[in-house]
Amino acid sequence: MIEELDAALRRLLGDCAADAAVVWVTRPDEQCGTVVRTCPAALLAPDTSWTADDPDPAAVTESLRAVLPAGPAAARAFTLSPTLRLLIVWRAPEPGAARPEGRLLGEIGWLAQLMSAQHHEHDEMGRQAVLLDGLGVGLVSVAGAYDFAHVNDTAAKLLSIPPGSASATEFAAALDRLAGRAVHPAEALSDITRVVAEPGTELNTTWRFPDAPGALGVVSNPAPHPWSAGRVWAFYENAAPAGDPSEDTRANALIRAGSDAILDPQVLVEAVRTDGRIADLVYRDVNRAACEHLGLPREELVDHSLTETLPNLDESGLLRIYANCADTGEPVVLDGFPYQNQVLGDLRYFDIRAARAGRDFISLTWRDVTERSELTRRISLSEERFRLLAENMADVVVRIRDGRISWISNSVETALGAPPYRWIGQPVADFVIPEDLPDYREMASGLSRGQTHIGRFRVLAADGLPHWIHLHVKLFHEADGTPDGIVASFRVIDREVEAEHRAREQIALRDAQNRNLTRRLQDQSDRLMAEMNSAARYVTSILPGDLGGPVRVSSRYVPSRELGGDIYDYRWVDDDHLIFYLVDVSGHGVEAAMVSVSVQNTLRCGTLSGETLLHPDRTLSALNRLFRMDDHDGNYFTIWYGVYQASTRTLRYAGAGHPPAIVLAADGSGCTPLRSDSIPIGIATDAEFPAATYRVPDGAEIVLYSDGAFELTMPDGRQGTLEGFVDLCAQSAGSPDWNLDTLIGQLQNRSISGLFDDDCTLVRLSLD
Repeated sequence: MIEELDAALRRLLGDCAADAAVVWVTRPDEQCGTVVRTCPAALLAPDTSWTADDPDPAAVTESLRAVLPAGPAAARAFTLSPTLRLLIVWRAPEPGAARPEGRLLGEIGWLAQLMSAQHHEHDEMGRQAVLLDGLGVGLVSVAGAYDFAHVNDTAAKLLSIPPGSASATEFAAALDRLAGRAVHPAEALSDITRVVAEPGTELNTTWRFPDAPGALGVVSNPAPHPWSAGRVWAFYENAAPAGDPSEDTRANALIRAGSDAILDPQVLVEAVRTDGRIADLVYRDVNRAACEHLGLPREELVDHSLTETLPNLDESGLLRIYANCADTGEPVVLDGFPYQNQVLGDLRYFDIRAARAGRDFISLTWRDVTERSELTRRISLSEERFRLLAENMADVVVRIRDGRISWISNSVETALGAPPYRWIGQPVADFVIPEDLPDYREMASGLSRGQTHIGRFRVLAADGLPHWIHLHVKLFHEADGTPDGIVASFRVIDREVEAEHRAREQIALRDAQNRNLTRRLQDQSDRLMAEMNSAARYVTSILPGDLGGPVRVSSRYVPSRELGGDIYDYRWVDDDHLIFYLVDVSGHGVEAAMVSVSVQNTLRCGTLSGETLLHPDRTLSALNRLFRMDDHDGNYFTIWYGVYQASTRTLRYAGAGHPPAIVLAADGSGCTPLRSDSIPIGIATDAEFPAATYRVPDGAEIVLYSDGAFELTMPDGRQGTLEGFVDLCAQSAGSPDWNLDTLIGQLQNRSISGLFDDDCTLVRLSLD
């Protein structure tokens, strides 16, 4: 019929030599009408408001100026029906002589008949709607071109819109909301999309719902209306017979049971719009976990808004995020999202997921991950404290993952000539002297097995020059004990190594130049050595002898060619507690020896209380306050300190930068290292020295040692390792008559010179 109307308007304009025509609807109770059709068709939109009852050209000029550039010069209005008017417009003066009045009236009469047919069809649809109301069938007649729909009472209740006349847009929105409530909203919405995309489509299907109306038959067929193609929708209940549930009903039950079995809360929510904007969300379905989490039964959640149970929804930003999901379809993926419960005053963290389940519908689930977030925060805080400590140490601290540097302290710039960013991400092997690569690979292999390496090593600085470092490297473990790469600390010892070499070179040069001078120097050296030996004898004289009783203790102190800073002690502080420790002061000479003697006096002569001595952590903290390296010419020291309670066979111990003591099994089956990870005494005033506890097995032995026991120059030029020393002790312990003298002989046989490069101290405790 719309084609017939357009054809009639074109004929009318041709016969009248007119330029445009407008058909509009008027109602007695309205001040303006609404455009129904124009010719040309694009002259005005069909829903444009129209006030030109007066056909005076000036009255229509403003409305038609945009499409009639020359402006209308003449216009005439005609009545087609009680509510329908026609306006004919000429851009030039009306050619009255050329206008055939009979033909004009004929065309206008034809238009009036078309309108009468429309009214008749509308009245017939109203009568059908009343009949179907009595049968419980919902009926909606839609004329989309005019944004008009007629809704009977049954359909109005089902769609939650007023009965009678409504806009086609309002009906479409209500239909989308109804489909969104279906058990399978995507399928229901797909039915609507197909009908809209293909106007000739006939639809006959059933939509299932988790609540009333249950099963709904939906029929939609095209139905021509005056002026445009229309469509009729019918809705009727299509429930399965009682006692014979359909396959969809059983499937829905399974879906609901599966949802209730999920541990995480899951809800289906519908958007509530105000002026087109989503202002709130309403629960449409909830699983059991959601009820438990929110503390309310299902009947007190469904059809209630989210802001009633989550008063901070808008302030937290979640309402905006959910609204974006409903509007755009973009899924929500939030991890560790902080949510403040204003009622309980409780801050919790959640992993949140949401996806659009239909127009204005969202499927939403969440999980409380507060404990995980708190653990992450604590780990982050612990790492930050570690980094602050590392940044304030003179030694360089470095983290290594997969053979590459992942973090390094700022002190590396002073040590090796480039800031941290220059090193991060680089392979460690790139900074190893090429001829030392076999040693590096051997050390890396040992680290992968959980070994610790302490000793000298050579590395390349930023300028490519080699440097000697003293290195302490081991596996790094996260708070839960999971290995995560390697952590190492080192300091450049070029001056020490250079001083050793320079001394040797100077002695050789002087010997070659003047033997007499060499003899005098030798005499002076002999006197100096005598003085050093005297100091060494003093240190030896204050060391404890072997100890018998329930714990048998033996010890050996083998000084190097230079007087060092090793010292040790062991004694019963009461009938049940034996303390024992080993100290190694940095550097050599009389000064280092004086510091070691001062430490022993502090621990022997009552400076620290007996109660303090029974707690390794307190004892090391007290020593750290008393022996700051700034007050002792830069000297610091390492220590391993233990307290053994004979009645319980319990050992409490702590360490500060010292190699771990080792426990040898009675049957020689292996050894257990007693490690500690704290920094040496005197470096940082706020350092902590946590203590650990170990129950000593029957017949076990404990060995303390200084680094001079394994830092030996081997015949092939390589440096001895801690792992090699531990293996040697384990082998020796397998012999029932082993002793420290035998062990010292084996160590000297490993050295290229048969001597120790540093003081070698060994303490052996046998605990029956």
